[in-house]
Amino acid sequence: MYCLPLSFIYKIKKVIAVDYNNYEFYFNGFLGKKIVIWANKNSLPTLEKYKFLLNKIHYIVVVEKELWGKKFYGIPIIGPQEIVLNKNKDRFVVLNLIKEYWKSATNFLYKYGVYQVAPLNLFQSMAPYTKQIEDIQTTSPKNNRKLENDVAIVVRGMFDPFFTPLVLKQIRINYPNHYVVLSTWDDTPSKLLKNIYADHIILNKKPEYKGKGHRNYQIQCVTSALEFLKKDNFKEIFIQRTDQMFFRNKLIDRCKLLLEEYPNNIGYLKNRIITSNLYFRKYYLYNSSDLFMYGNIDDLLCYWEAPFDARSVEEIPNFHQIVENRNIQKSDLVDFYRNEESVESYLFKNMMMKFNYEFKYTLEEWLHLASNLFIIRDTQWWDVFWYKPSLFNGTIQNFKEGHPLELIDQLDWEDMQI
Repeated sequence: MYCLPLSFIYKIKKVIAVDYNNYEFYFNGFLGKKIVIWANKNSLPTLEKYKFLLNKIHYIVVVEKELWGKKFYGIPIIGPQEIVLNKNKDRFVVLNLIKEYWKSATNFLYKYGVYQVAPLNLFQSMAPYTKQIEDIQTTSPKNNRKLENDVAIVVRGMFDPFFTPLVLKQIRINYPNHYVVLSTWDDTPSKLLKNIYADHIILNKKPEYKGKGHRNYQIQCVTSALEFLKKDNFKEIFIQRTDQMFFRNKLIDRCKLLLEEYPNNIGYLKNRIITSNLYFRKYYLYNSSDLFMYGNIDDLLCYWEAPFDARSVEEIPNFHQIVENRNIQKSDLVDFYRNEESVESYLFKNMMMKFNYEFKYTLEEWLHLASNLFIIRDTQWWDVFWYKPSLFNGTIQNFKEGHPLELIDQLDWEDMQI
């Protein structure tokens, strides 16, 4: 599997052999499409483990000319040009078999307007959700919408041609009365933005410097959407990425109840900000999680409105090198914390500096701020699937490491409330 549902992130301790033929495969969402496997000569034997889907494949694409015109298990083998030059290329869905080909294959296909591309391994990693995603593909959202809600949803980041339309469609199905803003980039092909389920689309110009960890890109994408919604008097916002899909029932209602249950008693913000435990680190001071958030729009603007960071990668300390041997001194970490290596700590520290806050650089101080300014819920609580083709090789870190990478999880946070 290349990317597990986040709800499984702590359960996987080792790589488990996968019997691909035991997975139930759903293709109803691809009705009317021609399924293509993108492979090469050496990878063809790998397809044998996908025998259960061979009768659903129309073509196999390889770059080796000597194989063009031949067949594999009765499936015609063709060259890449037969897809990109086909007058009906919109009908193709390309499933990439080889992790090393992901970037080059997608760049080639996107160049010629073939956008329905996904890793073949995707269907194993999303096995717990395949039926729900098939339902999303085949369901038509209701037209009788009533936009009478002061909560809006921001979907931010790069537009993935395969997955982002499904994300937006799922939101429209589950939250028909909520206003949805897609905040993406101005180089997104206009063809992809037709007939998607978003009430407003913001096409951002990319900042001159992306910043380490793409921090400037994230700041631009989120703040442009929040500023737009602020003008329309929305009160609370759910912010998620374009590659995330949430399956928790009535998620927004649950978030509203959490804000009522846990008021902010230390000031700075109007309310607490609800987020996940993923990347919310305990010993990496001021490293809150920003993958997805729910909160008051003013609080979220306070968090996300930070100046663009023009420093080069070389000018920012590399945290992973500092802690690599774990033989680190407190002075090393304090020096590191002052330079905000991570995107998360950069955003959090800029937020607190708006209140002229004086950082103490102690664990006690950080845990106090984390426990009182945020509400932390584990990824299982959110029931979120994160579509990550970049993790095509099955690598996913175990974040339950010891000091200094350990997370503040939901139980930790709840213990802090007593």
